[in-house]
Amino acid sequence: MNLLCQTTARGASALLAALAMTSPAAFSQDAKAPLHAIEVATMDGTSKRLGDYAGKVLLIVNVASQCGLTPQYTGMQKLYASHAAKGLELLAFPCNDFGAQEPGTHEEIQKFCKDKYEVSFPLFAKVAVKGEQTAPLYKYLTQESPVAGPVRWNFQKYLIGHDGAVLAAFDPRTAPDDPRFVAAIDAALARQSGELAPDKVSAGFAAAIYWKAQQQAAQEKKKLLVDYSADWCGWCKRFDAWTQRPAVKPLFAREFVMVTIPTDHTPDGQAWLEAATKGKSSGIPFFQWMDERGRAVADSFDGGEGNIGCPWSDEERTRFEGILKKVAKFSDEERKLLMDDLAAFKAEVESKAPKK
Repeated sequence: MNLLCQTTARGASALLAALAMTSPAAFSQDAKAPLHAIEVATMDGTSKRLGDYAGKVLLIVNVASQCGLTPQYTGMQKLYASHAAKGLELLAFPCNDFGAQEPGTHEEIQKFCKDKYEVSFPLFAKVAVKGEQTAPLYKYLTQESPVAGPVRWNFQKYLIGHDGAVLAAFDPRTAPDDPRFVAAIDAALARQSGELAPDKVSAGFAAAIYWKAQQQAAQEKKKLLVDYSADWCGWCKRFDAWTQRPAVKPLFAREFVMVTIPTDHTPDGQAWLEAATKGKSSGIPFFQWMDERGRAVADSFDGGEGNIGCPWSDEERTRFEGILKKVAKFSDEERKLLMDDLAAFKAEVESKAPKK
């Protein structure tokens, strides 16, 4: 039987425990912080250098008044109210690039946000986030930053560290109260306050790892296979070793973009695992398959009771084969090849195990 590697998830305390072992240098970009050199226009016609916010954690969002996501203003204001005193600054940039959903003047935008949503965070001058007129800030974010890629719609969110490092990006549909989003912000604030020890190098934010992989999957028109894992997890290492075998690797590469979310290294990785499992006790490895639009289409709870984990027993391999049939375009022969190879891999591993 596959005895899953168990994790303990206790919300903020688990995140801070991970942070306590994370090196600040692991997140740093160029010491000159290119983002801090960028100037942005305010609604009153003056300019402001983003370096003026050095020392603050920034949340940068392109907003619109006539979008289906406009009600996110409510959650954004709540987030700002609860986190501003901790060092978060929320910068909103009205944008008319998607569906012409921000047609108003600066005065109209300000009045709308104040009257309908009681917004107290700063609203900047309207910007273009794509095309020839793209504002310098968004040129940097979309073309040069570690999370480079197009702005998908209104209310895309960028998380910036107190030192100007671009830590993560979030899909427009990410609600301001999404636990993964809040966890990343809390982690960035903990990083800012010095609650970090340089004894362990982090893999970066889980949100950034996922963002880059999801962009690749969308570009290549493949499913995204997310593997929630940890360095200490022996079953995780077994699954990874199997996917690298000659019979398996090319077939998986054809169908999936594979990404590993380290739940032990990343400060927000545990929150991502909790969201993926909907809070159920699962252990790791835990797998989730996403379509090109980032929607979950299958996970390793499917087809039976509990998390399959590394599919080792006959029942687990049968369930895993059923998931592959659902999410991939493997032929019957290819699926048989994969399952036969998994059985052969199991036999090889067990033949090398010490005799009891």
